[in-house]
Amino acid sequence: MAIATDRQQSCRPPQCKSLQQKTRPIRTGHRAPAAYPGAPVQEALPHVLHIDANADDRTTFAQAFADSNVMAELHSLSRASNALLYLNQIGPFVGKPRPRLIFLDLDLPRCDGRTFLEMLKANARFRDIASAILMSTRNHADSQRFRALGVETFLLKPPHQQGYVEIIRSLL
Repeated sequence: MAIATDRQQSCRPPQCKSLQQKTRPIRTGHRAPAAYPGAPVQEALPHVLHIDANADDRTTFAQAFADSNVMAELHSLSRASNALLYLNQIGPFVGKPRPRLIFLDLDLPRCDGRTFLEMLKANARFRDIASAILMSTRNHADSQRFRALGVETFLLKPPHQQGYVEIIRSLL
C-alpha cells in the first residue's frame, strides 16, 4: 500500500500538489481561427500524445507518424509528470490542445504507465481520451487491469518502424 501511495505522489508535478484542484479546463471542439472575417472555420487537426521514456523509441515513433501520412499532430513526451502537466495545461503546456489519442509506454521513470493510466481514467475530464498501451512483452495481468479501466488497445512494440506506421494508420 505504501508503495502505491509513493508512486502516485511521484507522478504529480512538483509545483502542483493537487492537480484536480489546480487545473485549467481542457477545450473541447477546438477549431482553428478563420483566416479572415467571414471565412469558413476549419476543424483543427486531431492531436496525438505519445509518452515514452526511451528517446530512440520516441524518434522511431515520430518518424513512423510522419511516414503514416495521417492527418493529425503528434506531441511526444518522456515522462508521466510532463504528460499530466500537458493534459492540465500547466506550465510550458498552457494552451496545448487536448489529445484525441494517447500512445502510452508502460516503462516510464518514477511514475510508470500503469499508475499514469489509473490516474488518467480516474479523472472524469480525461476518462474519455482513447489510450493505446505499448508493451515490450505481453502481460495477461496488465491486460485485465487495463480492460477494467476501459482500455481495449494493447500493442506489442514492433521491432521496426513500419510496424509503428501500420499501428498508427489502424488507430487514426
